[in-house]
Amino acid sequence: MAAISRESSMNIGEGLTLNAINHPNKAALVYGKRIITYGQLNLRANRLANAVAAMGLDKGDKVAVLLYNCPEYLEAIFGLAKAGIVVVPLNYRLAPPELEFIINNSETRLLITEPECLGQVLPVFPNLERVGPEHCIILGPNTPAGMLGYEALLSRSSDEEPPVEVEERDIFYIGYTSGTTGFPKGAVFSHKTRVLRSLLYTIIYGVRPKDVQLVVAPLYHAAPFGFAIMEVFAGGTLALMRDYDPAQVLAYVQETRASSAFFVPTMYHDFLNLPPAERKRHDVSSMGILVTGGAPLAPQLKGEIVSFFHNAGLFEFYGGTETGMVTILRPEDQLTRPESVGQAILGTRIRLVDDHGREAPVGQVGELYMKGSITFECYHKDPVATQEVRREGWLTIGDLARRDDEGYYYIVDRKRDMVISGGANIYPAEIEKVLSTYPKIQDVAVFGVPDPRWGEAVKAVVVLKEGQAATPEDVKEYCRGQLAGYKIPSSVDFVKEVPRTPSGKIMKQELRAAYWAGRERKV
Repeated sequence: MAAISRESSMNIGEGLTLNAINHPNKAALVYGKRIITYGQLNLRANRLANAVAAMGLDKGDKVAVLLYNCPEYLEAIFGLAKAGIVVVPLNYRLAPPELEFIINNSETRLLITEPECLGQVLPVFPNLERVGPEHCIILGPNTPAGMLGYEALLSRSSDEEPPVEVEERDIFYIGYTSGTTGFPKGAVFSHKTRVLRSLLYTIIYGVRPKDVQLVVAPLYHAAPFGFAIMEVFAGGTLALMRDYDPAQVLAYVQETRASSAFFVPTMYHDFLNLPPAERKRHDVSSMGILVTGGAPLAPQLKGEIVSFFHNAGLFEFYGGTETGMVTILRPEDQLTRPESVGQAILGTRIRLVDDHGREAPVGQVGELYMKGSITFECYHKDPVATQEVRREGWLTIGDLARRDDEGYYYIVDRKRDMVISGGANIYPAEIEKVLSTYPKIQDVAVFGVPDPRWGEAVKAVVVLKEGQAATPEDVKEYCRGQLAGYKIPSSVDFVKEVPRTPSGKIMKQELRAAYWAGRERKV
């Protein structure tokens, strides 16, 4: 294996390369009964990097990854990074039209996927601008005619370090978020930003080379994607799970002696709702670091979580795809300040701004703006959306918060029109756009309502055209095939009128008020 020869070391690929040189026989990944060492992972990442380059892709080109959690996902992340290729993670829960938009908008030239996901792409191949069957690399033993087999491609490629100079300012990946205007937005990140996030998170969570991180949340999601990279940089081991089942997760904790994990709040809810006998069957004493984020964790669950994972410290972070981590609530504060999202992390400044642009005093609510070194660069091909979230160098994701006199922050509401359900960001505009094409619907408003398991559930309030009739199931059925399943409204109410301002804007706060009554935190 060639030694590191690049001048710049502030890039994602170097994290894997260095550990492969220093600890080639250490386990980098555990996947079921498979153990993959740092040396093996690095050689396969190199093979992918060189194979993609041999296909004619150049530094800066985009490759989309549509996979469930598997070792090849990590090979793709690091291999493409080594080649200077931009990674575009795709959510396998999206419907074909949603995937079509992202693949075209990102200017993807190549797709890495697997048979289980291929069916979501086949219907839209005629509409893809740069990707056809011949630009698909397929995992598994049976490669469809006209496509490329992943293992066959790697088998004839060099395992030498690719001769590409990847600099810290180069783009590493584009992560797509749901869109406020009905279209997803691609958040662009440089290698430097993601390396800094990895190093910073390592310090915050106290990650050590001997740690084993359980990865069950899907790697297309920004948080597990980032935490996996962090673990590789720290020289630890990733224990991957392809499918989520709460009882199997606890069994895998015991089997792998996992010491850290990121779980969204819904997963904690599921663990605690397993039958007591099922919970007692599994030894979770190895777990030392628990992380949650992406949505609020119900305060009443925290004591139960700490009791069940009795050797673990629970960390709750607040942030977003664009910002990274903004605040952290540490284990010692979980039970004394259960409603807080914690204090600002190292290297981050926070301002709470009122409607007049003035800084809100202690105890008063304002829109949260932050500034730091780990934020995204811009939205891909969308300067207007980029400008909307920035103000004089400060960045916002549209949440309203207050701060106490000890620097602890409390999220109280969401200024922007977004629902967070099971840790997934959902923008009602996407759903409203689809439902507005339903011939029977005159008007529609979509928003989030409280849900004990998911945090929030999607509700649609619908006005039917005169003389038309429809059921809630009719409305949901219309969405199927056009929207990812988790975006389909879980409930539908029919009303005579949707309240709007004189300018025609839907009054979402008025609609949401009845469902969130009596709660200080309205997210």
